[in-house]
Amino acid sequence: MASPRVSANPGMRCPHCTSGAAARSSRQLSRLLKEVYYQCKNPACSFAWVAQVEAVRGLSPSGMPNPAVNLPVSPWRPGDIPITSDENQISIFDGPGA
Repeated sequence: MASPRVSANPGMRCPHCTSGAAARSSRQLSRLLKEVYYQCKNPACSFAWVAQVEAVRGLSPSGMPNPAVNLPVSPWRPGDIPITSDENQISIFDGPGA
């Protein structure tokens, strides 16, 4: 099975008709868990549902760690958002006049 496509927009599709969906509201349940209310954009379907978004692991350590958060940091794995380098990217250390 092919790995799922990684999207810059983490929205959801309707589980019934697969049309796009809009997040209508959300509420934070804990530091790591959020509940999101979705509505299908297809007027013929109009399904509404609740999804949960959970932080499950970190990809890099925090510069301001919170002792109340126990989230493991794990290395990059295939299927994660790829970290690419661009030879045309200007370094933050090579600012104007540097």
